[in-house]
Amino acid sequence: MFFGTDGVFGTAAQQLQHLYRKLITARGARLRPDSSGQGNTALLRQHTECSPGALRHFFFGKNPLDVARAVAHDHKRNLSAGPGRHDPAANGDRLTDVCVEPADVDRWHGGSAGGMTLSRGALSLALLIGVVNAACVNFRPPPTPIAANIAGQPPTRVWSARAGRRFTRPVELGEDMLYGGSVDRKVYAVSTASGEVKWSFRMPGMIVGGVLLSGDTVYVASSRPQGRVSALRRDNGKQIWRTGTPAIGAPLALLDGTLIALGERGVALGIDPATGKIRWHRRVGVARTAAVSAGSGQVLIATTDSLFRVNSADGQVTRRAASPGTIVSAWLPHDSALVAGTTDSQVVSLDPRELRLNWSLKVDAPVLDSPAAVADTLFLATRIGSLYRIEPGPAPTAKVIAALDWAVTAPVTFAGGELLLGGADGVIRALKTNGREMWRVRIWRPVELGPVTLDDGLIAVGGNGDLHRYRQ
Repeated sequence: MFFGTDGVFGTAAQQLQHLYRKLITARGARLRPDSSGQGNTALLRQHTECSPGALRHFFFGKNPLDVARAVAHDHKRNLSAGPGRHDPAANGDRLTDVCVEPADVDRWHGGSAGGMTLSRGALSLALLIGVVNAACVNFRPPPTPIAANIAGQPPTRVWSARAGRRFTRPVELGEDMLYGGSVDRKVYAVSTASGEVKWSFRMPGMIVGGVLLSGDTVYVASSRPQGRVSALRRDNGKQIWRTGTPAIGAPLALLDGTLIALGERGVALGIDPATGKIRWHRRVGVARTAAVSAGSGQVLIATTDSLFRVNSADGQVTRRAASPGTIVSAWLPHDSALVAGTTDSQVVSLDPRELRLNWSLKVDAPVLDSPAAVADTLFLATRIGSLYRIEPGPAPTAKVIAALDWAVTAPVTFAGGELLLGGADGVIRALKTNGREMWRVRIWRPVELGPVTLDDGLIAVGGNGDLHRYRQ
């Protein structure tokens, strides 16, 4: 199969374009055939997408067919994945990575001086934008150390390393290895002892739902531009099987012997974890959090507006109820119930078997990350930085124990008797359960994943693919 529109192989349309160029003289005013340049775009009058590899293609306007004109907007295509990722750039703009539409104010079709001026002006603008983009790509100042007088007594840093560009939640810990999926489409296995990347595996799309570790297998799913679910060997990253799917937009879940994958367009899939065969698929709606167990071979899927109790074996919906709010973070199992925060500033407790609301409490801002449980007590942070302590029971109460002046962007993590909160400013703060701050450290912003707890410390995950091991 030849992909002429991706600039990979020339097609018959490009050969015809070459013949047209031979037939047309290079100079003087003349009439020209009103050719589209491609067989499937005749009505749109679009040019052949070619690379400016030859000198005659460098100065736009010199080629008889390269004149200023309006560009059709219904020619859709995947964008380039960026430098070094081997995806062809859209519309053949390989010099600047910017697609420019030169203005054609008078709708000219002749290669006049005015058209040439517009083309050269567009080239100058493209080059300028390209230089600015090249200077600004990934330009973020590195994290600065926190002054000793406000850092408290943080744990000792053992090592720092980098794997990919930014991990998505969840990451998984297995013996002496940390497994994570990154927005650069790769799965990484990182040694917890040294920070060394032991292996990596590339997926065909962005990984937005982290990874799932079960036994000796790491499961991972990709989103756009191509959906896929893969099973990888935990020790070396070799692929066991792969299955083409819609783009997956939520973390995977392995429940009652079925791997549950939730598509970005509202389709739930039940997959055989041993072979990758799709057992069932069911349209439920868009979900942003993983399916969870609802007991007795049932799973709970929370979409943006509904709750579904689904049979894990065949995908049959056995109960449906209205959602108490949009839930975008993982459920927390707590006392035979499920607890989560909602985007409309509530924290709710749900009976997963009956899909019945046990209780709900109003807080001061949206809750976009999971709470933490310490014995019977719950702790959660709102988006504006309010840390709540919730005492469950027949009449649960919520009390603000800390009012912080920064946005909390990571789930609350309890480790070593302290609550760990990651923020948009790249700072991880440790607070006692009464709200008193003990220490803080700064890594690359934003901190979107809770620290991974170890027996002797923790691993902090930053917003630039950076990993930091601390010993307490």
